[in-house]
Amino acid sequence: MNATQLFNGTHSTLTASGTKIGEAKSFQAKVTYTKKDIAVAGKLMVDSFVESAKGTGSMELYRISSRFIKEYAEATLNGEVIPVTLVSAIENKVTKKQERIQLTGVSFDEVSLADWSLQTEGTMTIPFTFTDFNLLDEVKS
Repeated sequence: MNATQLFNGTHSTLTASGTKIGEAKSFQAKVTYTKKDIAVAGKLMVDSFVESAKGTGSMELYRISSRFIKEYAEATLNGEVIPVTLVSAIENKVTKKQERIQLTGVSFDEVSLADWSLQTEGTMTIPFTFTDFNLLDEVKS
């Protein structure tokens, strides 16, 4: 491995339904598996199988505007849930490689209306779930 092959978040982007989220500070999406333990006769170790999977994640944003409150939280007052597609992209400027992952069926779990502390940069963390994903650009070793 060469250190220049590593990715870091400096050259990352995040879009929500085609709109760039310039205030993104961090982003995580993962698939969590629900497993069922199975005892196997003659074997001390318990085996397991996957019963289901769930897509979850979170994004931390610098609080520079009321955009998420306006676009998503206010829609709740009207009984609306706005469908969202997120695309995360991370790029290595040295190797010119990029990985892009699209998350569909995204539903925000909450949108922070107010959250601040003295002498601290303003951020908000928005947890979400998703129902599907697609690897748009793959990084091959």
